[in-house]
Amino acid sequence: MPKLTRTQIVILACMLIAICILAAVICFLSVQMFWPFKSTETPGTTTVAPGDIWSQIQNSGKIVIGTSADYPPFEYYSQDFKLDGFDIAMMRQIAAELDLQVEFKDMAFDGLFSALQINQADAVIAAISVNPDREALVDFTMIYYVGDDGALAKSDSTITLTSADDLASYRLGVQSGSVYQSWVHTNLIQPGKMPEANLFAYPLIEQALEDLKQGRIDLVVMDLAPAQSFAASGEYKIAGQSLNQQKFAIAVKKGESALLTQLNNTLADMQDKGVISQLAQQYLNIAPPQPGQPTPTPLPTSTPAPTQPPQAPTSTPPSACVDGMAFIQDLSYPDFNMTAPPIIPPGTPFQKGWRLRNTGTCTWNNSYTLIYSGGNSPYSSMSGQPTPILGQVPPGATYDMYISLISPPVPGTYQGFWVLQNTVGQAFGQKIWVGITVPAPVFPTQTPSTDIFFDGQPRNINSGDRVLFTWQVQNAQAVYFYADGEVAQQSGSQNFIGQAEVYPTQTTTYNLMVVKPSNQSETRQITIFVTGGGNPPSIDAFTVEPNQVDLGVCVTIKWRVSGQVSTVDLTKDGTVLWDTAPLAGSINDCPNAPGTVNYSLQVKGPGGTSQSVQSVQVNPLVMAPVATP
Repeated sequence: MPKLTRTQIVILACMLIAICILAAVICFLSVQMFWPFKSTETPGTTTVAPGDIWSQIQNSGKIVIGTSADYPPFEYYSQDFKLDGFDIAMMRQIAAELDLQVEFKDMAFDGLFSALQINQADAVIAAISVNPDREALVDFTMIYYVGDDGALAKSDSTITLTSADDLASYRLGVQSGSVYQSWVHTNLIQPGKMPEANLFAYPLIEQALEDLKQGRIDLVVMDLAPAQSFAASGEYKIAGQSLNQQKFAIAVKKGESALLTQLNNTLADMQDKGVISQLAQQYLNIAPPQPGQPTPTPLPTSTPAPTQPPQAPTSTPPSACVDGMAFIQDLSYPDFNMTAPPIIPPGTPFQKGWRLRNTGTCTWNNSYTLIYSGGNSPYSSMSGQPTPILGQVPPGATYDMYISLISPPVPGTYQGFWVLQNTVGQAFGQKIWVGITVPAPVFPTQTPSTDIFFDGQPRNINSGDRVLFTWQVQNAQAVYFYADGEVAQQSGSQNFIGQAEVYPTQTTTYNLMVVKPSNQSETRQITIFVTGGGNPPSIDAFTVEPNQVDLGVCVTIKWRVSGQVSTVDLTKDGTVLWDTAPLAGSINDCPNAPGTVNYSLQVKGPGGTSQSVQSVQVNPLVMAPVATP
């Protein structure tokens, strides 16, 4: 082999170095393309030095505001799916005065203060009442609005309230985490004026209104302005007001004095110029104050800083982790912020997916559940059911969440909101939504050949989990849905778009048999694979008292359940008394026939189903003998 010259050695070394660099680049690109890596960075939850949020806002030119847009007229979505309301308009004006852009994040009300704690929002506004418990957690601005309260009853109710103590005689619905829940506890339940079983707390005020409409509760207590808004529908009326006035303020993270000063100065200036009064007139229908009358939005001249931070309530120890969730992107059926909702035919099953990020400090597990939280129509839930997180999602990680839905049967544009709920039933994080448009059906002039769609989701479940079957059939004279070993049940000679929900406890095959006009049949099959589930919900208490009554005498049913709960159903001899009941409550029932009456409480969750039965013996009326004259 000939000896290499110095020049050849240098050239060869350079070539080897270039090859190594090229190989490293190819390796790096391959890892980026094919390695299933999920970033643990948490957008929107950056680490900010205490008291330095205002500097960050100035540098970015944007202020991020958390709100909960389910409380008209303070915050809501307009008919064209735009965020609007008194609080929203006021924050936009504040941002304009500070020469800032404003970004709103619609979040669960219960999780607004957590969003401040993990820096997911710079400030929060959502008709938040100032009280000592909340002042221990956050700093409040000046009071921008003094709100009155209202107690809603059904439109045909005869209830009239003249004082707060009058509430003690009725079953009250309140929003979970609201100031009214704590106020009722402090002023009515703790002094013994009202039994605790008469207070029903709901994650969403719409759930309380639905139970009010059904007669399951007597009153719903909330702020007067939204109460008037709901009463305008004609389904409800205001049975009492001014029982507990509330003072609204904007909340910021503890210690953010620079931001607090900027907000207070701007609020005071807007108050002096009459801007807040004008917004109150526009959104709350409050006339401007006349000379000599108090302003409807009084602001104190200053808010002195506390000499020392108040002690946090024992219910929220500083060592506890904080829940948070941020929406990253749509994985299926994007609606482009409701500007172009996807078109889905009526009655069509589909799966909506989102990518979410755990922005808190708690690890999500299967006790965390995505639940429906309301929408622009009674059809907006689209038959969706509570869906648990699968596996564990540590802080900073992303998670792809899917739910099975069915498009509404009525044409229109629908927006349905969903929120995450933690193990103790508290909603948190950003709200996510499903937005679709259902077109009017177009019927073909000629019936096509047989077309069968049959689906069941999910296919792999824990024992007792819910499975939703859906089907669409054309060119048939009958449809039968049944499980192996069961007698086929006809779904209806004309009902070729249908659904059924089942809760299998073992692996089961389900069938859809379609009978064609020629009397020939075709069967589709789906097997649901069932494994041993987690822990089913717990029935902590279920009583029916007394257990023996005379005909015409009523009994009192009380219950309390815990754990991961999807639905609570109360029945009497198989007849539904209360479906989707609260986690704790009470109801009176009057048996109308002698004999044994069986009351059943069934609680379903991802981990299985729990059931308890209580029996009551109803004695027939005994007529007194008539004396012979």
